[in-house]
This record gives sequence, C-alpha cells and structure tokens, in this order.
Amino acid sequence: MPNGRGALECCYCEHYRCHNPDWVGYDAAHEAGDCLHHRATLPATTDTGLQRVCADFRANEWFGRDSAATAGKRLAFFPRPLAPGVLYGFHYNWPPGIRPIGTLASGAGPAGEPKDAEPGAAPDCGGM
Repeated sequence: MPNGRGALECCYCEHYRCHNPDWVGYDAAHEAGDCLHHRATLPATTDTGLQRVCADFRANEWFGRDSAATAGKRLAFFPRPLAPGVLYGFHYNWPPGIRPIGTLASGAGPAGEPKDAEPGAAPDCGGM
C-alpha cells in the first residue's frame, strides 16, 4: 500500500464524485469532490495528504482492486467507531491518528448549494 493506495479514502467510496471527471480511483485521492450520500462538497486534502473517510464509507470497485484488506478490516484499525455525519482525516500509515476535519450534516442540500455555515467558517465537529 505505498503512498496510501488501497487505504480508506473518499476516492474509493461509491458515494464520491471527483470534481475532475477524468480522475477515478486513487487518481482522485485527496481531490475536492462531492459526496452523493451526504449531498455535501468534500474538501481537498492535497496540502496535508490526509485520507478522508466517514462512517458511511462504501467500497467501490477501485478499492477492491487496490486493497488487500476489506473495508471492514480497515475500519477496525481506528481506535473508536466513526460518528455519523463527520468527515475524518488520517495519515494512511497511522490510522490511530484519525481526527474530524469537517461535517457532513444530513439535509445539507445538494452538493454545490449554499450550506447553513458561513463561507470560511470552521467545521462544527460536535466537540470531537
């Protein structure tokens, strides 16, 4: 799994759509996109290299090609269950360092539409 290929990441989720339609699978890792499940815009993490994941991760065909472990086994690497509606970030080689990096509030509206929070506001991660 060099460089995070095959680790949990939004790019390996059925619900993820990269803003660049030519990028699929790990080519879209860390890139901004949309979560169709949460109807939310996902931030890029290209500057930090954090893998992104949420409690509703559903492995796509690219994950199956790139990962030797199942999504369930990889989710078990985290020190605690993932809270619903929270976007987490972690370095692929250190799952115990997982931390909230945003919210995926249900009913937030279709991706690309204004949300309740002001632009540039820090995400409310429920005191996590």
